[in-house]
Amino acid sequence: MAIVTASAVVTSTCFHACILKDSEVLRKEIPGLDRFKTAAQKNSNRWFDSNVKFLPAAGAGVVQIYDPETKSFIDHPESDPDDDIIVDVFGPFAYFLATVNADRLEPTFRIAPCSSDIPPTEATFDVIIVRPLRNPKITMDSSEARDAFVPALWAVMNAAYQNGDHVNLRYQEDGSISVGGDGPLVVEYIRCGGWEWTPVRFP
Repeated sequence: MAIVTASAVVTSTCFHACILKDSEVLRKEIPGLDRFKTAAQKNSNRWFDSNVKFLPAAGAGVVQIYDPETKSFIDHPESDPDDDIIVDVFGPFAYFLATVNADRLEPTFRIAPCSSDIPPTEATFDVIIVRPLRNPKITMDSSEARDAFVPALWAVMNAAYQNGDHVNLRYQEDGSISVGGDGPLVVEYIRCGGWEWTPVRFP
């Protein structure tokens, strides 16, 4: 009897998954990499209302999150070994991608730079998340808010081409994005042992 094992290097939903789906439709019309840019433009204002549970890796004992200040993974503030180690994260999400060992999707698109810069010591997922409601100027999900968030999403994608600099982006009080400061991180970079994605509704 044959044993079949399913595995993946990268899994995703939201923006990245939509790009992959629509780029395949464009493959004959636009055979080069430009088809991904066309698909990205089409999907840049879509949000996904879901809930995610992050589970810790066995060795770490807690869910971890990347801290650009120390350039290291630290214990996620909501993962408490004395209380509840599972971290619940609520949408909407604009971007969600998980990888086990790949730091890039294209030669210069380093979406998960810590996968190689800070290699894990055990089997883990590196998960890259963008949640629009972390922007201090966006307080609700609406068609206007989705359109207003598009430049922020492009800022993340463009910074990923700058040797993975998107992991250092922060919101300023006026909702603008830059490297540095003490505002909320634009990208939440999670290292964990597993995750569960539960859709609330489809866009």
